[in-house]
Amino acid sequence: MAAEPATDEGASTTRTATRFGVVNTTLAIVGIGVSIYLTWAHYTSAKNLACSDKGTINCLKATTSSYSKQFGIPLAVLGLGFFVVTLAFQNPWAWRSTSRLIRRARMAMAAGGAVMVLWLLWVELFKL
Repeated sequence: MAAEPATDEGASTTRTATRFGVVNTTLAIVGIGVSIYLTWAHYTSAKNLACSDKGTINCLKATTSSYSKQFGIPLAVLGLGFFVVTLAFQNPWAWRSTSRLIRRARMAMAAGGAVMVLWLLWVELFKL
């Protein structure tokens, strides 16, 4: 009778969490960078934008429209706050945590971010 190969579910879960952590940390850092750039562009001059002000995706129109602020706060600043908090949830201690609160908060942040992205795309494509 052949023996079943030994598997270590704990090690597999750790590797998966590490991969998610690395990918999500990278995305959060990129998000922070883009948010810093857009915050800088908002408070200096919209002419500094790296993307085109012509075509379907119009950065100038998006960053200067009535949709560019929520509750009087520029979306770039809100995005910066979002990505800083997201980065905190990507630290190794957060991934190793067994706390349901931390796991649920991370999922809520991801879901909220996805909803915001979809809303921003809808505004960019259909409202501006």
